[in-house]
Amino acid sequence: MIRSNAIASDVAFYLLDDIGQTGAKSAKDAAGSFFKKDAVYMDVTAGDEDYSSFRIARSCGTCNTDTLTVRRVRYDDDGQFKAVEEVKWFTEGKKLYRFCHTVPNTSSTASSDCPSDDDDPERVEVADFIDTFKVIPAKPRVVSTVDKSSEELSYLLPSTDASVKAFRFVPRYGEEYFEMLAVDPAAGGEAVALSGFATNYDYDNHEPVSAGQRANQVFVAESDGSTGTWKTLCKKVTLEPQVEYEISFKVPYDNNESRMFCPGRDYASVGFRNLDGAKFAGLDDFNFFMPASTTEPPERTFRFSVKTQAADACMAFTFASYSPIAASGTVTFREVALKKVESSNFDFSDENYYPDDPNHTEFKKDKKNIKGLLLKVVAKRHGEGSTIRQVIPIPSNGLTD
Repeated sequence: MIRSNAIASDVAFYLLDDIGQTGAKSAKDAAGSFFKKDAVYMDVTAGDEDYSSFRIARSCGTCNTDTLTVRRVRYDDDGQFKAVEEVKWFTEGKKLYRFCHTVPNTSSTASSDCPSDDDDPERVEVADFIDTFKVIPAKPRVVSTVDKSSEELSYLLPSTDASVKAFRFVPRYGEEYFEMLAVDPAAGGEAVALSGFATNYDYDNHEPVSAGQRANQVFVAESDGSTGTWKTLCKKVTLEPQVEYEISFKVPYDNNESRMFCPGRDYASVGFRNLDGAKFAGLDDFNFFMPASTTEPPERTFRFSVKTQAADACMAFTFASYSPIAASGTVTFREVALKKVESSNFDFSDENYYPDDPNHTEFKKDKKNIKGLLLKVVAKRHGEGSTIRQVIPIPSNGLTD
């Protein structure tokens, strides 16, 4: 029993160290510039893309052994690129083997322990008495279908159709301390400008009104020309626990008074409200600021999750101005969106999830979103067995991670 446990534990430890760099792809060249090696992807052929850096092969439908192949960049001590390596773990009988070779045309100086194909690298026996070697990928939160990719299925706002870029801002006013502001175009579009913000600045005494509560709030809605209030027009979504979401939008630099926005004094945020106009417990707003120069990137991105379900949630932007100039400016928004993050979930509950299944080729699109592998290793010796389940994060797996 002790020997079986030692074998399984040693295999799991070595696998963790060996496979954890799956997908590592960015490296420095001799000049210190960073670049990416496409050879780390399994297949970049147009029309048959597989931008993951691993492959799982099932021995058979009822077998307990898999073959795992991963790709990664090998670096030197200075972090410079040396080669792209492909490592394979597989079993024959009860023996577990490791095989490493340098991917052709990626290096002229292959490592001695990972030679090129031309050098006919040998497999190395790692362990004996292996009864089970299973690899279970972490199922992404959103998976592709025959008709749509996971990216398309992840979009919630302004539409569940990822191709829809038009949105609408519906003002909330006449209640609490919210006032009307100008929305152009009022019916929405791919770019919507806000102006005429309320101000809490005392121009007579040239100082902020510290107790001032004048504010503006707009809700995200579909650009469909319908009429109503913010409560009827806002696009309602249900936020589920254990799911990571992403709010994103662009606020391009505008050469107007909005560039005088003062972080820490002026206020701009994005968040969610229920149909009573209140925040959801445990879900705070996210603050952001306006670009002050043309060199600042316009993208604003926020990721979050909720502990409890938030039903009929409406995404809202809130503004309050306490500086003398910013409120008289115009702020333009583009590409406002809410989506589920496809690659954030470590869900190993579906042990039959098989992204390399040739009968479900649509799953190949999801492989780039898988950020973890669960390895199940069972060693049996003289009738005594030991099982190790090892989670190996592979955060670099994917197109740009």
